[in-house]
Amino acid sequence: MLSNDIDEAIDIARSVVPIFDKLDDVRQEVVINMAFNMGAPRLAGFKQFIAALMRFDFHRATAEMMDSKWYDQVGARGKRLAYAMREGCFE
Repeated sequence: MLSNDIDEAIDIARSVVPIFDKLDDVRQEVVINMAFNMGAPRLAGFKQFIAALMRFDFHRATAEMMDSKWYDQVGARGKRLAYAMREGCFE
């Protein structure tokens, strides 16, 4: 079941972020994690985040992540994912 859920999160990430396959592995993992947590409708609502990703502007994408209710709700996960988005690696 977990494998199916992960596959679904990858499909969501690909459908919501058109350049998903052009992102490096770490940033793909961040988007997949967000898709797993939020699902397609909520992830798609992160329009400025997606726009920043489309420009490969990872600092702006990070700022958009941090300026959201989601970031406040997920606690340490949000900090870990924001770091990974900005730096391109996990701590």
